[in-house]
Amino acid sequence: MWIQLRNGELGKKLGVSLRLLSDGSRFVPPKNFTATGESSDIFTYKITSDGGFGAGRVRITIKYDGEVFKFSPPLTITFK
Repeated sequence: MWIQLRNGELGKKLGVSLRLLSDGSRFVPPKNFTATGESSDIFTYKITSDGGFGAGRVRITIKYDGEVFKFSPPLTITFK
């Protein structure tokens, strides 16, 4: 998964977490990135598993400098 941050302030944190919609449990560990202060940062969040993923929907939550970004509708990924 790629995430682009535009005009992020140097040193501020961008966080990504993925949780199952069915019960809110963690799908994979959350990941934090640090802004470089450039006009555009592109971060890669590699989603891996030792045994594969089951079917389900996952909600993506993005935080920047501690503030949650609200998307309507919420960002989701569907695994089949």
